[in-house]
Amino acid sequence: WTRGILDLKIDRDGYLWAASGWEGVFKLSDEIVLEHFDSDNSNLPRDYTNQLEFANDGSIWFTHGGGGVSRYANSEIEVMTKNLNIPSNTSVDDIAFDNEGTIWLATSRGLGMFKNDSLTIFDMSDGLIRPENNADVNVDKDGKIIYNTYGSGFSIYDGNSFKNYNEENGLADNRVWDLTVDSKNNYWLALDG
Repeated sequence: WTRGILDLKIDRDGYLWAASGWEGVFKLSDEIVLEHFDSDNSNLPRDYTNQLEFANDGSIWFTHGGGGVSRYANSEIEVMTKNLNIPSNTSVDDIAFDNEGTIWLATSRGLGMFKNDSLTIFDMSDGLIRPENNADVNVDKDGKIIYNTYGSGFSIYDGNSFKNYNEENGLADNRVWDLTVDSKNNYWLALDG
């Protein structure tokens, strides 16, 4: 599951962006590759790119698992791992932005919140589900943050505390491959079970 296209997004101008696992990032239009970014021809910290997300300013951010985070803005890629104060030996699997500009990171250590130039990582001691190496983060329509993993279920953070969902309280399977929030604020989960 680390080969092939791992994430797709369409930008404001209608270009399709693809995070292609071990082949870097592609920008396409009408089925034609316009640009291909990898660690040889750009500042991508590594070719492996598993997720991408647009920030409120229109820049596109990439996660690279154990390779950290980078950002594409003004036709340049910048490695953001140190700017975000991400600790070494931390895998970043997903990124999301809330309406206030806070950056949310799904990491192997837990849920990261980058706000006011400071990174806080919430973990089990804060009430979060057990962090896993395969994790995602989403922001729902009410501004709540959802951190899900393949193995521990998911947590919803309301800004004060976490509410956890797993097999013990009704979730069909703790192995959450993906989660999305629709326009009515319903959560849709891709589970193994």
